[in-house]
Amino acid sequence: MIVDENLPRNQWTIGIITEVKLGSDDRVRNVKVKLANAGIDNKGKQIFNSATIDRPIQKVVLLQKAEK
Repeated sequence: MIVDENLPRNQWTIGIITEVKLGSDDRVRNVKVKLANAGIDNKGKQIFNSATIDRPIQKVVLLQKAEK
């Protein structure tokens, strides 16, 4: 999830981390996140757009699958 201070948590964007960038201390400092946005064009057909953004690790929330 991508943290956005202007939105409530239930509206934060979900993405997939595609790359991690290490700092000089070999700790993860930044990540590249692929976002998918779906919409509908003027003919009612569903369209998908994707974008890749760089985010500091403090602005990313990791979601993990629950263990059974």
